[in-house]
Amino acid sequence: MAAGCNQHGRGEETIQMFQQMQQEGIQPDRILFISVLQACSAVLGLNQGKVIHTNILDQGLELDNMVGSAIVEMYLKCGSFQFAQRIFAEMPRKSLVVWNIMIAGCAQHGVHSMVMDFFDDMLAENLSPDAATFVSLLSACSHTGNLEVGCWHFESMVTKYGIFPTLDHYMCMVDLLGRAGSMNDALDLLHTMPFTPCQVGWRSLLTHCRTWGEVSFARSCFDNLLLLDPDEPTCYALMSEVYANAGMWDKSLEIEEMRKAAALWKLPGEALIEVGEKVYSFTVGDKHESYYELSRKLKALGDRLRNIDHVPFAVERECSI
Repeated sequence: MAAGCNQHGRGEETIQMFQQMQQEGIQPDRILFISVLQACSAVLGLNQGKVIHTNILDQGLELDNMVGSAIVEMYLKCGSFQFAQRIFAEMPRKSLVVWNIMIAGCAQHGVHSMVMDFFDDMLAENLSPDAATFVSLLSACSHTGNLEVGCWHFESMVTKYGIFPTLDHYMCMVDLLGRAGSMNDALDLLHTMPFTPCQVGWRSLLTHCRTWGEVSFARSCFDNLLLLDPDEPTCYALMSEVYANAGMWDKSLEIEEMRKAAALWKLPGEALIEVGEKVYSFTVGDKHESYYELSRKLKALGDRLRNIDHVPFAVERECSI
């Protein structure tokens, strides 16, 4: 059941199920612990993840590759990089999967120099990288603008390790070349790679066209994005901004009118917040079910503070909103 909830994106239910089992005195095993840790990773439930980690230690379970990797990944996904590092260092044996999780975590947290450090340490352990390893390496090279090292790793995948690049690797290279301002090379790679160019590649290149002020390249990317998905609002915003930055206000307005005519608006992002051991999700404009009651209590607190000659500016502003 726990694994099934995770597979269907219902991590909160996995955590609730685990809490119910604890209340009923049911002893979890390592498989359940792994499922709950994965759920905590999915919903960014750091506090609950720490509780699970403590339970694992209390039961004396070994930090093998499966349990250890789940703990490391949970801390990385929840933004606790130092905890992940510590658990990684404590693991007696590390498989390639664990190394890949740590290397990917460094890339995701923007600690790009450590991506290369962990990669070198992994090679020193006589482990050979796989396709997933190189996605993290190329991503790190892209974000640091290290074109030379990125190209070297891309080539060494095939020549040294016999790994043929996947679409993800090509997209990393397109991003790397675009970020470096090598638009022609990035475009050539999109057209010559053994995959059909996808939205990710065109959008990445369009984003970098905005940075480098490449209006003609940007329009080509925009047109290709429309062919793939005319209902994707982000590309309209990017193209409009490229024109605006170039002072081409009529063209910028034309793109905005196209977007409005198609009634395309960027979907609001979802945010997660953990309070106690429960994770809440919300989007822009959401209100808590007890919003009005909370507002009344907040206003009452503000009134009491004013009675003792303290004017709470933040409270006043919240109540007016």
